[in-house]
Amino acid sequence: MFMADRLKFPQNSLLLIIILFVGCSIIPPKKDKISLLYENIRKLENLSFEGVAEIKYQNLVLRKEIFVTRNSKKLSAILIDGGIFGMQAAPFASLEIAEKTTFIFAGKKEESPFSFSQLQNLTSKQSIDKFKDEIISKQKIEFKEFQLTWNDNMQLIEISEDNLKIKISYNLSGDLEKINIILNNEIEANILIDKVMSKF
Repeated sequence: MFMADRLKFPQNSLLLIIILFVGCSIIPPKKDKISLLYENIRKLENLSFEGVAEIKYQNLVLRKEIFVTRNSKKLSAILIDGGIFGMQAAPFASLEIAEKTTFIFAGKKEESPFSFSQLQNLTSKQSIDKFKDEIISKQKIEFKEFQLTWNDNMQLIEISEDNLKIKISYNLSGDLEKINIILNNEIEANILIDKVMSKF
């Protein structure tokens, strides 16, 4: 047997090497965490989406359409009661984060001191510039009254304080998928998101 024959690769091994080489050359490099952090914060600055919310309050469990918008002054969520056969749609419940957090449901108003300015300040570029090292190393910012938490992809996944907990889930594409809100340990809302509209 010649030496050259001994050095020949099996065809399947050669094919595997080519696939690995080509695959590595076309896979885009992962973004660094700082870039991901700023990109994800930018997506939340002017955000609106629609979906279905399941509201749990005492012994009541209701499912309603929900529309959420955020601008420079507040974050608002409105649940729509479609009526019979979807006719005469009207607001059924609402959540607003402005000077404080207010949730109106079944004729009852629940409030939390968490304000939109707190959310806006903490998720602004200026705040991220200030806290980015802590966010990247700990994936969390803790303050006296509340804390914010990020995942490995630098997406905001939790806002919590004594009376309010918001948990955010994302799909494999990085888009919003589900939001869970618990207010005063009395009212829980699970929001399944159908359509996201972010303005960049």
